[in-house]
Parts: sequence; C-alpha cells; structure tokens
Amino acid sequence: MDLLQKPQLQQHLFLSMQMQQALHLLQSDLVDLTAYVKEQSLSNPLFEVQDFGDVLNWATPQAQNVDIIDYLLPQIKLRSYTVQEQRLLSYFLVNLDEHGYLALSPTDFKMQYHLTDQQFKVGQQLLAQLEPAGIGLTGVRTYFLQQLAEQKETLAYQIVQNYWELLIKRQWTEISQRLHQPLSQIKKALHILQLLRRYPYEIASMHMQTTIVPDLILQVDQQHLQLSVSVSGQPRLIFAQETYEHLQNSADLEVRQYVQSKYRAYQSLLSGLRQRSRTLAAVGTVIVATQKDFLLQKEDTLQPLLLRDVATRLHISESTVSRAIKDKYLQTRHGILALKDCFSRPVKYATELSTITVQKRLQALIKTENHSHPFSDQQLAILLQKQGVQLARRTVTKYRQALAIGNTQQRKKA
Repeated sequence: MDLLQKPQLQQHLFLSMQMQQALHLLQSDLVDLTAYVKEQSLSNPLFEVQDFGDVLNWATPQAQNVDIIDYLLPQIKLRSYTVQEQRLLSYFLVNLDEHGYLALSPTDFKMQYHLTDQQFKVGQQLLAQLEPAGIGLTGVRTYFLQQLAEQKETLAYQIVQNYWELLIKRQWTEISQRLHQPLSQIKKALHILQLLRRYPYEIASMHMQTTIVPDLILQVDQQHLQLSVSVSGQPRLIFAQETYEHLQNSADLEVRQYVQSKYRAYQSLLSGLRQRSRTLAAVGTVIVATQKDFLLQKEDTLQPLLLRDVATRLHISESTVSRAIKDKYLQTRHGILALKDCFSRPVKYATELSTITVQKRLQALIKTENHSHPFSDQQLAILLQKQGVQLARRTVTKYRQALAIGNTQQRKKA
C-alpha cells in the first residue's frame, strides 16, 4: 500500500513546488528573476543562463523623499474596499506620523471617530495588508513585538512584552533579576533588539536609487499599439544537450535517476518562465487596451481600472494580477511607466470617470471662479452634475481637500 502511495505523494509535492516556483517567478522583477534563475543553474548541470546584459540604457530614477500617504495611496487604489473600509482607512491615514505610527493613542483615536474596538481592529487589519509591515501600529514596542512575532519564546520577546518600562530606562540588572537570567544573556537579547527596525517607514530605506528594467515594450504604429514582452530583458536558458545525453546513457542507475530529476527541474523552470511571459502579456494587453488614449497622449487622465477588472477579464485571481504588476514596468515612447500606475479607482455614481479625472475637473472649475465670490462645495457639486458627474457635497469637499485647495472663505480675495 505504501509503495502505491509514494509516487502519488512525490508527484503532488513536485506540483506544489512547481506552483510555488511559478508564483515566485511571476512576482519577481527582471533583475531578481535573473538572479534566481542563475542560482538554480548552479545546482543543475543541464542548463546555463544567458544574461540579458547591460541595463544602463534603461532609466535610473533618482532617490527622492516621498510622504507616507503618497507612498501608501498607490497601493490602496489597486484594492477594492467597501465604503465603510474606505472611511476607516482615511481615518488612519490622516493620523499617521512621519514614521508610519498612529499619532493618537487607540483610546483617543476611537473616541475621536466614534469607533468600536472591532472597527479599530478592522482598520489596523486593512493597513496590515499594505507595505511596509507595521504601518498603523501604536509605537516602537508594538513594532518590535511584530518583528519578534515568530520568536515568542525568546528572551528578547519576553523583555519587550513584559519589561518595556525597564528596558527604556536601561535597567538591565533589574530585568536580569526578574527573569532569573544572567546579565550576559540579557545583553545577548539586547543585541537582537538593536538589530530590529525602529520605524515601519523610513524614507532613506524606502527610496534608494534603483535601476529599472522594463518587462513590457509598447510600440506605436500609425496610432495602433503593439505590446510585446521585453525579449532582451529575459534570462535565457541554454540547455546542455550533450551533457544530458551523456548522463542519460550512463550505466549507473543513480546517475540516470539524477539526470531525470534535474531534467524535470529544468522543464519546470522553463515552463514557469514561459507562463510568466504569457501572464505579463495578457495583463499588459488589458491595461493597454483600457488606457490606450492615455498612452497615446490623447488624454491626460487614466480610465478607471482595478485589479478586479483585469482579473475578471482574464479569468484569473486578483492576487495573480497583483503579483504580475509588482515591480513591473512598461516602456513607451514617452518614457517608462510602472504597471501599478496604470490603475485608477472609479468614482462612485460616475463609473465612466476615474477619481483623478474628477479631481482635475474640480480643479478646473475652481480656476474659473470669481475670486470675490468663490464657489461653495454645494455649487461645485451642481456644476459637476451638469458635466455628468453626480457627487455628494461631502465628496466634493473630500476631493477639494485632497487637492490641498482651501474652502470658500480661504479662497476668497477682496
């Protein structure tokens, strides 16, 4: 019985590993992808990797400081949220400090926004889905505990969990006595704590200078868009046919079994790379078809597009789309675009327009107003309604504030 089950178990395990590898390949950018493939070739004599070569011709953006909200918003617009979830997220976002911590205590925060404990927990869970990890936590102690979450039995975790006040007062001897541990062990735990990050969001670490290698190339031929996967950017596997035949014809059974396992590994990797290219091309095709006018510069705003929209059209999961666009770029004749920047959330009650488009219309209306008698938010809502955009006054207020535009009194000029 065991002999009959073993091959099925091995096959299932192989398929699971193959699936994990395919997911890893899909979410890797070209630089990481090449590094991974090269690493696999070191333990497999049946193939070598042809590098894509010099990437200096591609864009190398300069590091720049980005506000934490600006850093989080592109992630948020790729996800689908209920109205209640959007409201919760907005409460948290406006109360984050420069390091990503919640600026108010949980008690004050819940009191200010009339939230229940469960609503507060849901808000933190929504933030936990974003990067970097730790956004929305209440301080260094909770962030340390999160980083040590998989080491709950360690001395370092116990110190942070139970003796935080003594820790910040540097009372090492007192901690040693309470834990019944020698001071030498306490110092080892302190060394572990020194290696932890103090803040979830640190501008210096978030915005290092990096080289961008585009995965997709967009060409324009008489207003027709042609999309292709960047061949020059893909690592190429060179199969060692002679080595394979030589080992396959060996009289040693173990050698033949070894070469077959390596051949399966090679085929799995090759299949994963091809699937990655097909998925990227499919996702890119939907993006380009949706944002055609923007890419041709006929319009300066994006059409509404969510992960869910692409997933539905391609009959794949949202998580697959998310992996496919992660750290991926599109080369156009106007420059390089991040695929994630080609998405835009639609406005409620005006699904044909994106949030960005409505904000631009709002901005244009305000520019045309009489500075002595500026429009109220209700008047702006009526003017937008005449353009086919039905928004509540409070929504107009929210968009105006997002554009850093003052209210009626602040805009009024004598």
